[in-house]
Order: sequence, then structure tokens, then C-alpha cells
Amino acid sequence: MAAKSAQAGLFVLLCYRSDHKKKMTMENLDKIFVPAGKFAGVEEFTNRKQELEFLWSLADQATQRSAPSYAIIARKGMGKTALMREFYRQLFMQQKKVVPFFVSFAEDGETFGAVQLTLERFISKLFVTFAFQYGAFKSGKYSSPPELPKLPAEQKQFFASCGDAFLEEQFLGHLEALAAGAIENAFDHAIEFASTITSRRGEAGMVMIDEFQVLTEIYDQRYEKFRNITEWFQQPAEARWCPMVISGSAVSLVVKTVMGGLLARRFGPYYLDPFSQQHSLEYAFKLSRQKQSRLSEEAAAEIHRLTGGNPYYIWCFFHSLGLKNMDLSTPEKVHEVYTFETTALGGKIRQFWDTHFNQVADKVNGEKIGLQVLYQLAVSKKEVRVEAIAARLEAEPERVRRVLKNLENADLVTRKSGAIYFHITDPILAAYIEREYQTEIAGKSLEFFLKAHHKNLRKQIGSAARVLGEAAELYMRHLLMSFAGQEVDAATVFHLETGCLRLPKFNKVEHRTGLIIEGEIIEFDLLAEGEETWLIEVKYRRTPVKLNEVEKFVRKLSKLKDWRAFRAELEAGKRLWFFSRHGFDDEAAARLRELKIMHSDISGFNALCRAARIGEVPLP
Repeated sequence: MAAKSAQAGLFVLLCYRSDHKKKMTMENLDKIFVPAGKFAGVEEFTNRKQELEFLWSLADQATQRSAPSYAIIARKGMGKTALMREFYRQLFMQQKKVVPFFVSFAEDGETFGAVQLTLERFISKLFVTFAFQYGAFKSGKYSSPPELPKLPAEQKQFFASCGDAFLEEQFLGHLEALAAGAIENAFDHAIEFASTITSRRGEAGMVMIDEFQVLTEIYDQRYEKFRNITEWFQQPAEARWCPMVISGSAVSLVVKTVMGGLLARRFGPYYLDPFSQQHSLEYAFKLSRQKQSRLSEEAAAEIHRLTGGNPYYIWCFFHSLGLKNMDLSTPEKVHEVYTFETTALGGKIRQFWDTHFNQVADKVNGEKIGLQVLYQLAVSKKEVRVEAIAARLEAEPERVRRVLKNLENADLVTRKSGAIYFHITDPILAAYIEREYQTEIAGKSLEFFLKAHHKNLRKQIGSAARVLGEAAELYMRHLLMSFAGQEVDAATVFHLETGCLRLPKFNKVEHRTGLIIEGEIIEFDLLAEGEETWLIEVKYRRTPVKLNEVEKFVRKLSKLKDWRAFRAELEAGKRLWFFSRHGFDDEAAARLRELKIMHSDISGFNALCRAARIGEVPLP
């Protein structure tokens, strides 16, 4: 199959060949058209502000015909699909300069290597989805992304009604090409549609393809073999007015596909990280509201610690068969669900990794020591050299090197450089490997493993409180950095009778600022600087702040030269804010009002969250 130019692929009269292909009937076509799928609602999407800003910057570059293409790379469950769906929704609803195109092949690659996606199905899914999205966006008839009609008859009706005769002609030509068996022309037509129609009309676009690695295994029924069709995206990837953003959870395969071979230098890598503490907590509380489950801040912090911030793992806690009475109110109850999810046959997390290990069994077991090598990386706390692993296993370094290469290709380990590999930082994967090793290699019973496992979890409960405290400051920083001139009622939010208060824009918020004055360390929780300067004290305890804690705060202020006369400085761009999760007792509140120090409890904090349009923290 020869690659066509962008114009030729779309706009020349299609040539049909019917001598070698069985004619496709309209009844058959309804089976190969797949709807774009439901889009994650705003209430289900958590943060990813930095990632969305990056994608918006690409859209802006597309309008200047200077946008590069990128590959979003992360392991399964990290939220790639949710990010791309949300960005597609935002592009569709919030602007008119860039035409958004989005298609996901996640469902088509659930069983890798099986006949999940035929060449004809790929052609129809790609072309019809993109043509439909173009028509829906340009027609201006929709306030939100509509779903693709399933039946060709409904699709014909849509294209006839969108007011674009040329687009309707292209759709009918696509159907005719498939029916006549002109697979080659229909293929080029589909791949080049988005970049070519936007070029012809002087528009900008953005093509998003989710789970791009699935396209390395497309079944061509004509020749009864699988084909890698990713190389045919070379030309579309270079369309600076319509860049491609692709994602893939088979990390090593995607990197090999888009960073090497024929697609080399056409895609830049963009790695998607797990949630931070604050966003793990935000996501957990969103899920708890959706599922109407009980969840405390301590339990949410423990979920973050156990999952490392992986969105899919967090989701599993709230959809687990091991969740009793929808109760995740304590770290102990979180541990019960965690144990079920990681060890029981019905656990979604265990099924997740069982499936992956089954798919890559040959890579794990090819040298008979794969699991032992994985265990060394799972229990290590730092990077490990090949020679060190070989010494521990009393194996030849070259043999260990081959095993690690296989494990790297299976997306189980990551090489840092040369013969040095990163330790496994995914806590769930590390725990899974440890269980497999203890029961399969060390010969321990599952009961023995669970007993030791529970003992270790009990030891770690105390760290949840520490994580919660750190998360509270992170979330406060997130809130402060979201200030941008919004106005709030000072009495409601800060207990100051000054009417409306404008929230200043900060360009820097520092954590745990410590100053040494006269040999004494003076430490404040947060210092925010920008249009104004704020000093913030954060108390995230179970009891109200008392008068002695306020006086301690005042004594710290008295040692700071620029803040000694803080009562008179409130109107000069300097402010003090004391936040307490459980509020203040009467004496403490009276003292803060006397000193004109802003102070808030969780209700005031959430009022600021609403003003800044970020997620709220649940009431204690």
C-alpha cells in the first residue's frame, strides 16, 4: 500500500476495485460503526490542570500552524483516556478556532493479539468518527459533544442535516468505497481526513487517538494476517495545523513505535504522572459522593499512600466487591478493602495484574528467574544494577540482563541507564509481586503471607496522619494559587467585617517557611507572595484551636520585623490568615477578631474553593 498525498487521499475521485473483495451489504455495516462513547462528566474529572494547559498550548500553536505532535505515555489506569476525553470536551464546548477529533481504541485492544480490530473496522471507526465530529463541531448545533449514531441510516441522516454538502459527499463516498472493496483508497481517506479537510478550508485541528499501540496489530482479512499500520501516520503527524496527540498504556511498545522506527522524531514524549496527594484526596471524595460511601480524611490519605496516586487503583476501592456497607471511614476499613482487592480472586486490582501477567507470561518466565528478578526490584528502595541482582540470585549477569530486557518490554520495569534499573515505585505492583514471590517461589501459604501483610499494615497506620497533614498544606497551596481576583464576602469566609474582599493573584506559595531570628527558628506553614503577601497558619486537627495557639502565632509574628505592627499593615498588602479545620473556641475567635487576623474553618475554606472553582473538602 503506497502512502498518498494529503490532497489525493481525500479529494480525487475514488477508484473502486471489486474483483477480489466480497461486496459488503448495508446490514453488515452497522456492525463496524462504533459510537465514540460516553464522555466523562466534569464532576468525574479531577485536576490535571498542568496537562490540560499543555494541551491547550498545542491547540494555540495549531492556529499558528506550528504545533508538534505528542505521545502521552503512562501505564494503565493513570487517566490518559479521561484526560483526552476531557480535553476533547473542552475544545468542543469552549472555543471555535480548533476542530477537535477524538477516537479511542481501548475497547478494541482488550485482548492483545486476538482479532479485536480488523482493517475494515478500523477504517470505518476512524473515518466516520472524525467526519461526524467535524460536522457536529462546524454545524454549531450542539452545546456538548454528541454521541455518534450507530446505524448507517442514522449517520446518513446526520450528514444530510449538518449543512455541509461536501462532507455528506465524503461520507457517502466512504460507504461506497467499503461496499465496493476499495480498501486501500478508503484507508488513506480515513487516515488523512482530519489533516486534509482542515488544510483545504484554512482551519486548525487536533487529532487525538487513544491507545495507539492497538494499531500495531490490525487484522487484514484479505491476506489473513496482522499488520502494523502505525507507520502510515507519518504524514498526518507532521501536519502542524492539525497535530496528533496519541496515548498508549503499553509503555515500551508505544515508545518503540513513536520514538523509533519510521515515526521517529515525529512525536515528542509527554509522561503522565500519578495524582499528587491533594488530588488523590479530591478524587477519593468525588468517588465517595458518587457512591454515597463514608470516607474520612484519614482514610482518604491512607488510600493515597497505598495506591501511590494511581487513579484506577483509587477507583477500585469505591467499586470493590470487598467494600462492606459502603464504609471507608477508617484506615482499618481501607486495609480490609485493600487486602481483598490485592489478594482475592474477585479483586479488581488483582484481576488487573493477573491479566497483564498472563499476557506477558513468556516474557516473565522465559528464563525461569523472571519473578525472582522482579522481586529484587520490588523490595529495593533505590535503583539496582544488573550485576547486583545477578549476585543475589547467583545467576549469570547476561542471563539477568536478558530477563530485565524482557520485563522492560512487558512494561513491568524501567531502565534508568546502561545496566541500572529503577526500583518498582508502584506500591500495588510491588505488593502483587511480593505475594506472587512468597507463595510461588518461597513456598509460603497465602494465610502466612496475609498474616505478615496485616501486621505490616497495622504498623503503617500512623503514617496516614502524617500524609494527611502534608496533603492539607498541599491543598491549601493549590487553593491559594487558584486565587485570581475573585471577590468573596469577608465576614462569611474570614470573619472580618470589611464587606467584599478581592482574592489577590499569587505567583509563589512556599511551604514551611523557616526563618532564624536571634538564634531561634521561626516557622510558618505557608508564605504566599504576589499582588499581596500573606502568612498562613494551617491546623488540620480534630479539635478547635484554643487561645494559647493563637497567642503562640502572635508571638511568632512579633519577631518578624515587617510584621510586628501587623494590625496597622492589613491595608498595605500584608495579610494574616489562620485556618483551622475544626474552627476556634470562643476565646481564640475573640482574640483573632480583636487583632483583625483573618480566620476560617472548613466552611470558609470551602467557600473559597467554590469561588476558585476547585474541589471542596468534606465537612468534618
